[in-house]
Amino acid sequence: MNESSKAYYGKTMLFGEYSVILGSKALVSPLKSFSGHWKNCQPAAEHELLLQAELLKFVKHLETQETATTLLHLDALKQQTQDGLWVDADIPHGYGAGSSGAVVAAIYERFAIAPQKDLVLLKRELANLEGYFHGNSSGLDPLCCLLAQPLLVENDGQIEVLEPFTSQDQFVVYLHDSRLSGKTAPLMAYFHQQMLHQSFYKKVKQQWLPAVDDAIDGFMNKDETLLFDSLHVISTFQLNHLQPMVPENIAEAWKHGHATGDFTMKLCGSGGGGFSLVFANDSRKINTYFPSEDLIRIL
Repeated sequence: MNESSKAYYGKTMLFGEYSVILGSKALVSPLKSFSGHWKNCQPAAEHELLLQAELLKFVKHLETQETATTLLHLDALKQQTQDGLWVDADIPHGYGAGSSGAVVAAIYERFAIAPQKDLVLLKRELANLEGYFHGNSSGLDPLCCLLAQPLLVENDGQIEVLEPFTSQDQFVVYLHDSRLSGKTAPLMAYFHQQMLHQSFYKKVKQQWLPAVDDAIDGFMNKDETLLFDSLHVISTFQLNHLQPMVPENIAEAWKHGHATGDFTMKLCGSGGGGFSLVFANDSRKINTYFPSEDLIRIL
């Protein structure tokens, strides 16, 4: 058995889901609760066979993409995966936790012809590869999985690598598990369709994008008032205007947080299922409302 010790962690999109493709800031952080790594042995369990089969399908797709042929040693990738190399991961699919980002990061690091050093160009290369999974990718997820560091994307697209976040005194952040799996591609298509409507476009530009930028500023500067005021705008916008992205089984919890002020929920990734983010200035307000088994504290 030949296994790689390098872990490719999942990720959490704290701020910037959907909006980053329209020019807002974005903030993403590694999610070390989940990870993947290369394995070169015969899969034993059913879920391992599925992971191997999905990787082989991805490699077959890459062979048809001209961009991939310029980025990767495809012959080596094809041969090694056919010989039994695969990515073993416990990152849940359809959860906004970076399951595809980790696979893309692992492939890029192992098989890139000329690994890109410039972060903006690297993000673009990774986006081209990850498009297979989502139809459209910002490249930010696999970049975070590859670097295993928090990343801040500025409005002009420049990327800053940050030091790992530590627990805050001013607020707490949890992931809430909806127990549902979401699908990114149809939700991305829905969002782009909505953007064709002038009224929606204006609300995005005038309400949502500024609130995302302000929330990131509040988070980075530990400004609790700015953070939660901005989160309220983001959360309200998503609940009212992105309803297909809000899992039905947490809509009431989302509304309860609004009504009581105990906590604020927002999407984590594309939504439709998987994880949602829950922010509060007191962990007891979250822990008394949600079952502990549905929560993962990340800050």
